[in-house]
Amino acid sequence: MTESKVAACIITGDQYNLEEVKALLKSLEPHVHGIFINYNGAKRKLDWQKYTVTPIVYKKFKWEDDFALARNQALSIVPKDEYDWWLWIDTDDILVGEPGALQEMFSDLDEFTEGIFLRY
Repeated sequence: MTESKVAACIITGDQYNLEEVKALLKSLEPHVHGIFINYNGAKRKLDWQKYTVTPIVYKKFKWEDDFALARNQALSIVPKDEYDWWLWIDTDDILVGEPGALQEMFSDLDEFTEGIFLRY
């Protein structure tokens, strides 16, 4: 079984709580291979890389009061030829699951599966 590469997409402005972000980043480490952030703030420096070993890519976008647009902007910076799956997660969320749980789920899917909804 080859490991599926997973990207996490995040939207953030200036209002995030750093302690929540640190917990989020640690929860992602066993599950994702890259983190892609749509930053639409103006005042804070995003130096989240120092809190995780998972590579982070940041891109600044103008906030247009449209979460669907912001999610699509974050997804647009994920190299589609390098990642098999992507997920959305908020700065105040924690990804819960044993290391390898996502990979096990992916290995059970057939070739026609294009998306998965997980309990929130």
